[in-house]
Amino acid sequence: MSNSVHQSTPSPNRKGKQKRIDLIEPQNESSPKRQRVLSSATRIFILADKLTTEEHDALRSLVVDLGGMNANMTFANVILTSMRAPRRIERYLNADVINRHVPVLHTSWLHDSARERLLLAYEPYKIMGGASPELEKQREELGLDVVGSSEHEQTEEKKAIPPPSPPHSDSQTLQEETNDDDSQTEDEDDATFQRALTPFQSTQQEDCEGDPDWKNVDYACMRPSPLKSKQNQALVDELEVLRLQRILAGKQEMNATAYGRAISAIKAYPHSLQPNPSNAKNLKGVGPKIAKLIVQYYEEGRIAEVDAIRKDSAFQTMSRFMQLYGVGPKRAREYYSGGARSMDDVIKMGGSLGVHLHIDECLRILPDLQRTIPRLEVEEISKTIFDELNIIAPGSTYVICGGYRRGKPESNDVDIVISLPRPLQRGEEPDRGIWNVKEQIAVMDKLLKTLKRKAFITHVVNVSTPASVYEMTYSRLELAEVVVMPSRSETIPVPRYRRVDIILGPWETHGAAVLGWTGSRQFERDIRLLAKHKGFTFHSTGLVHQGERAPLSTPQEEDIFEILGLEYMPPRLRNCDA
Repeated sequence: MSNSVHQSTPSPNRKGKQKRIDLIEPQNESSPKRQRVLSSATRIFILADKLTTEEHDALRSLVVDLGGMNANMTFANVILTSMRAPRRIERYLNADVINRHVPVLHTSWLHDSARERLLLAYEPYKIMGGASPELEKQREELGLDVVGSSEHEQTEEKKAIPPPSPPHSDSQTLQEETNDDDSQTEDEDDATFQRALTPFQSTQQEDCEGDPDWKNVDYACMRPSPLKSKQNQALVDELEVLRLQRILAGKQEMNATAYGRAISAIKAYPHSLQPNPSNAKNLKGVGPKIAKLIVQYYEEGRIAEVDAIRKDSAFQTMSRFMQLYGVGPKRAREYYSGGARSMDDVIKMGGSLGVHLHIDECLRILPDLQRTIPRLEVEEISKTIFDELNIIAPGSTYVICGGYRRGKPESNDVDIVISLPRPLQRGEEPDRGIWNVKEQIAVMDKLLKTLKRKAFITHVVNVSTPASVYEMTYSRLELAEVVVMPSRSETIPVPRYRRVDIILGPWETHGAAVLGWTGSRQFERDIRLLAKHKGFTFHSTGLVHQGERAPLSTPQEEDIFEILGLEYMPPRLRNCDA
């Protein structure tokens, strides 16, 4: 009997008749029996000895139905066998499997996981293998370090997932965005649960009078969420591994959305779930499947599937790829399946900044771009840009957005939203003000040329231009993606190349631009969904009545909250992601 394995090709951009088969993509995704028990990070090889052909085929089918992958021994990270004697099993294992410490489990692990509808811990079923202490520590560190993405990737990711159909009710709408296995399938009577809670306490710096209280509601944009949860952050980090793996696996975006909603709900919850993990099922956004994982976490001290994912080299590698500019989940999978195993490989294959810059130049500046940027340096870079702009367009204003505005101590890049000075006068048309879109483009062009001439901007990665009459008239937001080299100073003793997004727009929609570029990802998704439910379309270019074209006047963020009937949420409490 042969065990199939997905083969990779040298490059995601390779031309020819051969179709690239994704090494990571789940097998038989359309199977009606498919369950979300295993994941594509669970790559299983089944030893055929002591199994009949029917038993072996049934086990392989069960692996696929549970959401796992059948692989040959070279790619497997789990070996299943019906044998129990380690010495006999070793006869069938190659040296690579033994050197990689691949765990060998009894086949009852697969059957028990299917019965419990939960990936169970390996230890009770392990016959031999398992990572050495040194390898375990190294992989755990890698897995922990790579979870998450830059502000730019978060923006790209939220653009990739379309909004749901018009809602019938808030709860129903949010459920329609999730996979059945991880969504809430019935309304919970949470009145008693809600009354038992004390007001939300901010975990960031000190509490501020007037901060919104915690509410058990569907929308993340209505719950205060601090930078880190004092009570449940370790659980949040575990669930984030599952969310990211679902995205990287492909064809599981809806499932990943369910994890994103659960993470948001748990992070905002102002009490520890440890004393009573079953309380999690009462939180809006936490479905029955995720509630079971939470119970497993507190009863066993970990989520078994997360352990398997963190040890998976494919997950670790693709997660690192997503730290590169312009590389989202789909591209990360393509580059990995194309043979890339390092960031250098991705750039050499034309990815990330290699799309716009020479490959050698990308490799030269990459080490700097991988370093995070302290807050004081973010401020100095922003001030340098704004000082030049204020000479070109006096009276302009700016706000530093992204993670910086939400209180992160360090940022992956700098997002600076600039508003041009003067509002339209009464009776003026949107494209007839002092700052119409053509003049706006001219201002951006002059700013970039000035900063390049002064050697502050070293690389212009991309500059947006209006693509339609609509954008020329209404959607007036200019974006320049650049790399800068700040001057040496007391704040910046060692200058490094830094990624900067300069967003420039008119005064009338400045609030929308600031709100849209502040994040977090889940906060933005839910405020868009809520806006749609209330008859609007929200984007960083403006808030628009559905069926109309011209954006409403929203010079301040508070204008959007007021129009949508929302309590204003301070930026430091919009950290709805892990």
